[in-house]
Amino acid sequence: MKRLLIKIALFIFTILMLACLGLGIYSQDLLITAIGILLIFCIILLSLEYKKMLSNPFD
Repeated sequence: MKRLLIKIALFIFTILMLACLGLGIYSQDLLITAIGILLIFCIILLSLEYKKMLSNPFD
């Protein structure tokens, strides 16, 4: 159940990140681009958490 939720969150954050970066670059708005960059860090942290969950043999 946790793995499915993390996969869904990763998918949603990826879509939001692409939208924020695209819109931020298109409209030349630094705030929206910064939100996209923060979403990149969120995706990296969630993927590391997912990798940790996959390598846990006791779960």
